[in-house]
Amino acid sequence: MSAALHNLVHYLALRRHDLRSLQAHLTGLGLSSLGRTESHVLSSIQRVIQLLNVLQGRTQRKGLVYDAPVEIGKGAELLDRHTRALLGRVAALSGIEERSYCLATTN
Repeated sequence: MSAALHNLVHYLALRRHDLRSLQAHLTGLGLSSLGRTESHVLSSIQRVIQLLNVLQGRTQRKGLVYDAPVEIGKGAELLDRHTRALLGRVAALSGIEERSYCLATTN
């Protein structure tokens, strides 16, 4: 399975849950609310877990660390490349690329 497909599976699994309460708690601690993890889901979750462990004075348990298919730095690049492959390039206005993609989901 490609890294991008693996990440999509993690994203869909994450979005099956109502994260609002968790997001509010994480934001209150000054941590990522996991609201922008679509391009690097597992990597973001692992970093939040690591930071929570540090805040509580605990060390990371070895069983919780997995190789993230997409690291945070590469995620945005992959997402952009795949979006352009699927939806095409958006016309540039005044030398600034305007993004006007829309994704609608239903329950």
